[in-house]
Amino acid sequence: MPNVRISASAVEAFSPLKAIVREAEKGGYAAVVVARADKEKSLMDRLFMGSVTMALFREIQDAALWVS
Repeated sequence: MPNVRISASAVEAFSPLKAIVREAEKGGYAAVVVARADKEKSLMDRLFMGSVTMALFREIQDAALWVS
């Protein structure tokens, strides 16, 4: 499958969560992909996803959420 169906988007917004959810709904995407920062993580950080990621997990309704 050609990569023409895959794109990246950068949006400046006060609330990353609201911006991502709005874009996913507006675009009708099948998947929303987010990457976590590569930094030294505590045990709790490794066990639980970050606050934006967890909020996306709760908010995304009609798309798959991929976390890298």
